[in-house]
Amino acid sequence: MEKNTFMKSGIFAIWSDWDLKQCLTVECKRKNIYRDLIFRRWINIRKLFISQTNFRGGLLQALRHVGLSFEGQQHCGLHDARNTARLVGLLLTRGMKLRVTSDFTHIH
Repeated sequence: MEKNTFMKSGIFAIWSDWDLKQCLTVECKRKNIYRDLIFRRWINIRKLFISQTNFRGGLLQALRHVGLSFEGQQHCGLHDARNTARLVGLLLTRGMKLRVTSDFTHIH
């Protein structure tokens, strides 16, 4: 498979490392497809949330902690993404700075 990069720059912001570090790695290997370089680094919102609030928990608990409710069905990718975005929006208004928190040393 040709190694085309679909984006020249950008970064993903996700709730935890699991989707990109574990799940995507396993899926790419299982399907014998190339993991694009765009997936080499990302922002783990949970890590930033913990560092800003000292509160540990899942996405549902984090939303409740800041006074938001979860909209939709938990563990539905689209709903989780929308709720993570809502949380990030609120945290940005409270002064949170986004930064790369996680990466791969080597892309397989």
